[in-house]
Amino acid sequence: MAPKIFFIIGPPGSGKGTQAVLLQKKYKLAYIGTGALLRERMKMPDYTGRKIKKTLLNGWRAPTPIVFNMWMNKLEELRNQKNFRGFILDGSPRTRYEAEMIEIAMDWFGWKKYLKVIYVAISARESRKRLLGRRRFDDTIRDINERLRWYKTDVLPAIAYFKKRKALMHINGAQSVKNVFKDIVSAIR
Repeated sequence: MAPKIFFIIGPPGSGKGTQAVLLQKKYKLAYIGTGALLRERMKMPDYTGRKIKKTLLNGWRAPTPIVFNMWMNKLEELRNQKNFRGFILDGSPRTRYEAEMIEIAMDWFGWKKYLKVIYVAISARESRKRLLGRRRFDDTIRDINERLRWYKTDVLPAIAYFKKRKALMHINGAQSVKNVFKDIVSAIR
């Protein structure tokens, strides 16, 4: 059976995480969340752990080499599993550079032809509304505006990269969770 490899990207608050969990359950996939990897790594009391913690607490973004190293370790672990079914990468790649690097990694592990990028699209206005409604520690107006700026300057070029490579599935994220999931499953088929 061919593995299912999904990257799920979109603006902050688009419901990427929710959809990733639903896909993970439906297809019994491994889950790779960049944020989760960073939060786990920051617990280690070494230089990198402390630096990641400082970075995240200040609302900054961890640099690509740090994130990529964590991805590669996780991908190697998955590649060596006997009953590998696939995985979902939640919230990444975050830049065109990361898109190019992760595509090279997919080729290295023999998964490039199975890759599908799910773009859950919502407007900046809807993103602000949702983020203000949930109010996590990193959902201040300043942090939200900074994340939307990053999305526009960094993530949109990654989306354009995958669109050009014909690996992108555009999904209307402004619908109910159920309808977004239904559209994703239809697009995957």
